[in-house]
Amino acid sequence: MNLIAISRAEIRQLIDVGDAIDAAREAFVALSGGTARVPLRIHLGTANGTSLFMPAYAPSLGTVGLKLVTVTPGNQPRGQPTVQAVVILVDEASGTPVALLDGTYLTQLRTGAALGLGAELLARSDADTVALFGAGATAQTSLWATCHVRAIQEVRVVHPHAERFPAFLDAMRDYLGDATPPIRRVEGPAEALRGAGIVLTATSSPTPVFPGEALEPGAYVGALGAYTPQTRELAAETIARARVVVDTREGALAEAGEIVLAIQEGRLQPDQIYAELGEIVSGKREGRATNDQIFVFKSVGNAMQDLALANRVYHRACSAGRGTVLTL
Repeated sequence: MNLIAISRAEIRQLIDVGDAIDAAREAFVALSGGTARVPLRIHLGTANGTSLFMPAYAPSLGTVGLKLVTVTPGNQPRGQPTVQAVVILVDEASGTPVALLDGTYLTQLRTGAALGLGAELLARSDADTVALFGAGATAQTSLWATCHVRAIQEVRVVHPHAERFPAFLDAMRDYLGDATPPIRRVEGPAEALRGAGIVLTATSSPTPVFPGEALEPGAYVGALGAYTPQTRELAAETIARARVVVDTREGALAEAGEIVLAIQEGRLQPDQIYAELGEIVSGKREGRATNDQIFVFKSVGNAMQDLALANRVYHRACSAGRGTVLTL
């Protein structure tokens, strides 16, 4: 059996953030259109974190995929990513594994692309100030994707570890180059949110990172940090004020603490979830209608996102003769 291994460096050379946003668009349309088969992911608690097993099948792509992802909150002091992963692609016709990809970077890229797609569809067209909560890898790719879809003029970052901020700036300059907007670290939510039309939350916090009443009218919030029913980055007040958009209703009601806890507290009813992102992409539901609407896109992630992006990477690698052939 031969398959190709595709590294982080090769993925970066083969795919840019615009490609990743297009793959996200494809993934969300397939999810909301019912053409993808994606069981709820399996959570396996471990002594130091969580392991997640995420399968997906897209008949339109002729591909089956599986991602194994680990979430280890104690990794940052060790200089290792909190989230690490591998993705395996299988040819549907033959059942043969064809590719093994660095799922750590793929996850970072597809996660950021989802929030960027949300900003493209739901943020005000003149939104040019970002409040960013978090400075890790997914915060970086989320900001990268957001800057791709909006002309961002200022970024305010809320992050408790000042010593890590220079590395964050270096990463953003690597992603954005000469297009890097002014980025500064601020002391708290009030300063970050003042006048911010786009709010991105990508933290490991189990509790809300800003008070709901502090959010400006007309803001778009892209939230991705919390991924269990017991944790949330957004207060119930934020959810209650917003039109709530999700990856999938099934996934949000099972895994998104922002949704689950707001329902338990009587601040949201399941039928008040406004839309899945794919429904807005495909035009089944309306996006922003007025400048004062608040939108929250809560993303818990979905294996179809990984499959759509990994499939693009794999075919580009085949065309370019990239990747390392493994014989098993």
